Amino acid sequence: MTPSSRPPRPDGPSVRNGTPPRRDGASHHVPPRVDSSHRRRRLDATLLAVVAIFLAGVVGAVAVGVAAPAPSRVAGPGPSAGRPGFSDDVPAGPDGPYSFLEVTYVDGQREPVRWNPCQPIEYQLDVVHGPPETASAISEALDLATEASGLSFRFDGTTDHGFAAMCHGRYLLDPIRSVYRPVLIEVVPHAMFRTYHVPKRVLAFTHPEKGVQGHDDQWVSGYVIVDGGVRYARTGRWSMELVLTHELGHLLGLGHVQAPDELMFSSQVAKGVIPSPIDGWGPGDLQGLERLGADQGCLPHVRIGG
Repeated sequence: MTPSSRPPRPDGPSVRNGTPPRRDGASHHVPPRVDSSHRRRRLDATLLAVVAIFLAGVVGAVAVGVAAPAPSRVAGPGPSAGRPGFSDDVPAGPDGPYSFLEVTYVDGQREPVRWNPCQPIEYQLDVVHGPPETASAISEALDLATEASGLSFRFDGTTDHGFAAMCHGRYLLDPIRSVYRPVLIEVVPHAMFRTYHVPKRVLAFTHPEKGVQGHDDQWVSGYVIVDGGVRYARTGRWSMELVLTHELGHLLGLGHVQAPDELMFSSQVAKGVIPSPIDGWGPGDLQGLERLGADQGCLPHVRIGG
């Protein structure tokens, strides 16, 4: 397969509400944070439970409409320096307007695990099994994610490696030099999607992956897997565009919430609640993405290979 066989994103992202998205992470003039204090991070035990996909091993994934019970919150190791109250203001459960998949400590402060905003998130596509709206849905979803977070994406061509390799933990192309695979966005036939043992109502699932050694507290790779055999709604929450946008929220580090007016709402953490009609991010989603986005400062550079 060649890049020309499946068109990448259009060069010009759409402009919504008159505000052009920020395309280049380096253009946001964010202050660098690659220093000795960053190296003192350690992993927080709090982790939003995610859907387990069993394929010759257990793969954690978060999915549209499905989530495991929320974990309890873990208090920080002590008073926080810097911004007052920050350590108490990093939600990892679904009961607020936004939540994070995972948090870490930086100098005694709890912060969400996030991507390095000073380099683009590189991704590859395998979408030959997608419905006709696939290309535009991916493009619009990426634009929405960029507009909300300031994080940029870079198309690295098409691939036929597929989900099977990554689900076995093969995120490193070169373990010696710590070179990671690009994010995979794959649309698979419905029959294949069902073999991943996801619940019936799931339309897609996502897993962001943290790095190793110096990158063990930031996202470096991952995948988004979408059911290509579904007749998606033309607009709204169950359109392919917003299903993909929801999954990109997970890829950037957002978890599920109970609030029905948020795109990251999940009925599995809010049983019996009917979600509100929506045509994009909700107000809580936007708050969470801001805290994961371009204004939060640089992290160590990650090597990506295709």
